[in-house]
Amino acid sequence: MYPALIGINALEGSPDFEGGWGGSPVVKEIYDLYDENDQRKDTGILNFAKYSAQTGASYTPRYEDTGYFLRKYLPRRGGNSGALGDPEMNYNNNVRIFRYAETLLNAAELILRTGGNTSEAQGYLDKVRNRAYQGTAPAVTVSLDNLLQERRLEFVGEGHRFWDLVRYGKAESVLGSKGYTSTKKHLPIPSGEIDKAAGTLKQNPY
Repeated sequence: MYPALIGINALEGSPDFEGGWGGSPVVKEIYDLYDENDQRKDTGILNFAKYSAQTGASYTPRYEDTGYFLRKYLPRRGGNSGALGDPEMNYNNNVRIFRYAETLLNAAELILRTGGNTSEAQGYLDKVRNRAYQGTAPAVTVSLDNLLQERRLEFVGEGHRFWDLVRYGKAESVLGSKGYTSTKKHLPIPSGEIDKAAGTLKQNPY
Protein backbone atom coordinates (compact mmCIF):
# COMPACT_ATOMS: atom_id res chain seq x y z
CA MET A 1 0.00 0.00 0.00
CA TYR A 2 3.02 2.32 0.33
CA PRO A 3 2.87 3.47 -3.32
CA ALA A 4 -0.71 4.63 -2.81
CA LEU A 5 0.22 6.38 0.43
CA ILE A 6 3.00 8.45 -1.16
CA GLY A 7 1.35 8.75 -4.59
CA ILE A 8 0.67 12.22 -5.97
CA ASN A 9 -2.74 13.58 -4.97
CA ALA A 10 -5.31 14.14 -7.74
CA LEU A 11 -2.67 13.49 -10.39
CA GLU A 12 -3.74 14.34 -13.94
CA GLY A 13 -2.02 13.93 -17.29
CA SER A 14 0.84 11.68 -16.20
CA PRO A 15 1.91 9.02 -18.72
CA ASP A 16 3.96 7.20 -16.06
CA PHE A 17 2.34 7.31 -12.64
CA GLU A 18 -0.97 6.67 -10.95
CA GLY A 19 -2.26 9.08 -8.32
CA GLY A 20 -2.30 8.46 -4.59
CA TRP A 21 -2.91 10.08 -1.23
CA GLY A 22 -0.03 12.57 -1.21
CA GLY A 23 1.74 11.41 1.95
CA SER A 24 5.44 11.67 2.82
CA PRO A 25 6.65 14.29 0.33
CA VAL A 26 10.42 14.57 -0.06
CA VAL A 27 11.96 17.72 1.40
CA LYS A 28 13.72 20.01 -1.07
CA GLU A 29 16.84 19.96 1.13
CA ILE A 30 17.53 16.34 0.13
CA TYR A 31 16.97 16.95 -3.58
CA ASP A 32 19.38 19.88 -3.44
CA LEU A 33 22.11 17.76 -1.85
CA TYR A 34 22.71 15.93 -5.12
CA ASP A 35 25.15 17.13 -7.73
CA GLU A 36 23.46 17.84 -11.06
CA ASN A 37 25.34 14.96 -12.72
CA ASP A 38 24.37 12.45 -10.05
CA GLN A 39 21.88 10.07 -11.70
CA ARG A 40 20.24 9.38 -8.32
CA LYS A 41 18.88 12.91 -8.16
CA ASP A 42 16.08 12.49 -10.67
CA THR A 43 15.76 8.72 -10.73
CA GLY A 44 15.15 8.51 -6.98
CA ILE A 45 13.19 11.75 -6.55
CA LEU A 46 10.52 13.25 -8.80
CA ASN A 47 10.82 17.02 -9.15
CA PHE A 48 7.24 17.70 -10.17
CA ALA A 49 7.89 21.15 -11.63
CA LYS A 50 10.42 19.61 -14.02
CA TYR A 51 8.14 16.64 -14.72
CA SER A 52 5.16 18.89 -15.41
CA ALA A 53 7.18 20.93 -17.88
CA GLN A 54 8.01 17.71 -19.74
CA THR A 55 4.56 16.06 -19.65
CA GLY A 56 1.93 18.69 -18.82
CA ALA A 57 0.92 16.70 -15.73
CA SER A 58 -0.71 18.44 -12.77
CA TYR A 59 -1.80 17.62 -9.23
CA THR A 60 -3.49 19.11 -6.18
CA PRO A 61 -1.06 19.75 -3.28
CA ARG A 62 -1.79 18.26 0.11
CA TYR A 63 -0.45 18.83 3.64
CA GLU A 64 3.23 19.82 3.79
CA ASP A 65 3.56 19.55 0.02
CA THR A 66 7.05 20.26 -1.31
CA GLY A 67 6.63 19.44 -4.99
CA TYR A 68 9.09 16.54 -4.62
CA PHE A 69 8.06 12.89 -4.43
CA LEU A 70 9.83 9.58 -3.79
CA ARG A 71 10.07 8.33 -7.36
CA LYS A 72 11.50 4.96 -6.26
CA TYR A 73 8.15 3.87 -4.87
CA LEU A 74 5.56 5.97 -6.70
CA PRO A 75 2.67 3.90 -8.10
CA ARG A 76 3.35 3.15 -11.77
CA ARG A 77 0.69 2.80 -14.44
CA GLY A 78 -0.14 -0.88 -14.65
CA GLY A 79 1.87 -1.53 -11.50
CA ASN A 80 -1.09 -3.18 -9.80
CA SER A 81 -2.44 -5.15 -12.75
CA GLY A 82 -3.70 -8.57 -11.75
CA ALA A 83 -4.22 -7.56 -8.12
CA LEU A 84 -6.65 -9.93 -6.41
CA GLY A 85 -7.63 -7.41 -3.75
CA ASP A 86 -8.08 -3.62 -3.70
CA PRO A 87 -5.80 -2.34 -6.51
CA GLU A 88 -4.69 0.65 -4.40
CA MET A 89 -3.47 -1.74 -1.71
CA ASN A 90 -1.70 -4.14 -4.05
CA TYR A 91 1.06 -2.51 -6.09
CA ASN A 92 3.93 -4.73 -7.24
CA ASN A 93 6.79 -2.36 -6.40
CA ASN A 94 10.00 -4.00 -5.27
CA VAL A 95 11.05 -3.11 -1.71
CA ARG A 96 14.76 -2.42 -1.29
CA ILE A 97 15.74 -4.66 1.61
CA PHE A 98 19.47 -4.93 1.00
CA ARG A 99 21.47 -3.76 -2.00
CA TYR A 100 25.02 -4.21 -3.25
CA ALA A 101 25.68 -0.53 -2.56
CA GLU A 102 24.94 -1.18 1.10
CA THR A 103 27.46 -4.02 1.15
CA LEU A 104 30.11 -1.68 -0.24
CA LEU A 105 29.35 1.20 2.11
CA ASN A 106 29.08 -1.12 5.12
CA ALA A 107 32.47 -2.60 4.25
CA ALA A 108 34.04 0.85 3.92
CA GLU A 109 32.63 1.91 7.28
CA LEU A 110 33.84 -1.28 8.97
CA ILE A 111 37.35 -0.77 7.58
CA LEU A 112 37.53 2.80 8.90
CA ARG A 113 36.13 1.88 12.31
CA THR A 114 38.60 -0.99 12.76
CA GLY A 115 41.76 0.65 11.41
CA GLY A 116 41.85 -1.30 8.16
CA ASN A 117 43.18 -0.42 4.72
CA THR A 118 41.78 3.00 3.83
CA SER A 119 42.61 2.58 0.14
CA GLU A 120 40.32 -0.45 0.09
CA ALA A 121 37.58 1.56 1.79
CA GLN A 122 38.13 4.35 -0.74
CA GLY A 123 37.65 1.86 -3.55
CA TYR A 124 34.30 0.73 -2.15
CA LEU A 125 33.06 4.32 -1.86
CA ASP A 126 34.28 5.09 -5.38
CA LYS A 127 32.35 2.10 -6.78
CA VAL A 128 29.09 3.42 -5.37
CA ARG A 129 29.73 6.95 -6.59
CA ASN A 130 30.99 5.99 -10.05
CA ARG A 131 27.84 3.96 -10.66
CA ALA A 132 25.73 6.94 -9.58
CA TYR A 133 27.55 9.18 -12.04
CA GLN A 134 27.65 6.52 -14.78
CA GLY A 135 31.38 7.04 -15.06
CA THR A 136 34.03 8.70 -12.96
CA ALA A 137 32.49 10.65 -10.10
CA PRO A 138 34.00 13.77 -8.54
CA ALA A 139 36.55 12.70 -5.95
CA VAL A 140 35.36 12.39 -2.35
CA THR A 141 37.87 11.25 0.28
CA VAL A 142 36.60 8.31 2.30
CA SER A 143 35.81 9.25 5.91
CA LEU A 144 33.04 8.38 8.33
CA ASP A 145 31.31 11.73 7.75
CA ASN A 146 31.51 11.32 3.97
CA LEU A 147 30.20 7.75 4.21
CA LEU A 148 27.24 8.99 6.25
CA GLN A 149 26.52 11.60 3.59
CA GLU A 150 26.83 9.03 0.81
CA ARG A 151 24.41 6.72 2.59
CA ARG A 152 21.91 9.56 2.76
CA LEU A 153 22.15 10.07 -0.99
CA GLU A 154 22.16 6.39 -1.87
CA PHE A 155 19.35 5.18 0.39
CA VAL A 156 16.92 8.10 0.44
CA GLY A 157 13.46 6.82 1.29
CA GLU A 158 14.66 3.28 2.04
CA GLY A 159 14.54 3.46 5.84
CA HIS A 160 18.25 3.75 6.67
CA ARG A 161 18.68 7.37 7.70
CA PHE A 162 17.34 7.17 11.27
CA TRP A 163 19.46 4.17 12.20
CA ASP A 164 22.52 5.62 10.47
CA LEU A 165 22.22 8.74 12.63
CA VAL A 166 21.79 6.62 15.76
CA ARG A 167 24.84 4.48 14.92
CA TYR A 168 26.99 7.54 14.19
CA GLY A 169 25.91 9.22 17.43
CA LYS A 170 24.35 12.14 15.56
CA ALA A 171 20.63 11.50 16.05
CA GLU A 172 20.21 14.00 18.86
CA SER A 173 22.03 16.83 17.07
CA VAL A 174 20.21 16.24 13.76
CA LEU A 175 16.77 15.20 15.01
CA GLY A 176 16.60 16.92 18.40
CA SER A 177 14.56 19.83 17.01
CA LYS A 178 12.01 17.26 15.80
CA GLY A 179 11.56 15.79 19.27
CA TYR A 180 14.15 13.02 19.21
CA THR A 181 15.70 11.92 22.50
CA SER A 182 18.17 9.11 23.10
CA THR A 183 15.44 6.88 24.52
CA LYS A 184 13.77 6.72 21.11
CA LYS A 185 16.47 4.45 19.73
CA HIS A 186 15.13 1.61 21.89
CA LEU A 187 12.46 -0.70 20.47
CA PRO A 188 9.83 -2.51 22.55
CA ILE A 189 10.34 -6.22 23.15
CA PRO A 190 7.42 -8.17 21.62
CA SER A 191 5.03 -9.34 24.32
CA GLY A 192 5.17 -12.87 22.92
CA GLU A 193 8.90 -13.02 23.67
CA ILE A 194 8.34 -11.73 27.20
CA ASP A 195 5.68 -14.41 27.74
CA LYS A 196 8.02 -17.14 26.47
CA ALA A 197 10.73 -15.97 28.84
CA ALA A 198 8.43 -16.66 31.80
CA GLY A 199 9.37 -13.60 33.78
CA THR A 200 13.10 -13.53 33.05
CA LEU A 201 12.82 -10.86 30.36
CA LYS A 202 11.76 -7.33 31.27
CA GLN A 203 10.12 -4.87 28.91
CA ASN A 204 12.29 -2.03 27.70
CA PRO A 205 11.54 0.82 30.17
CA TYR A 206 11.60 3.44 27.41
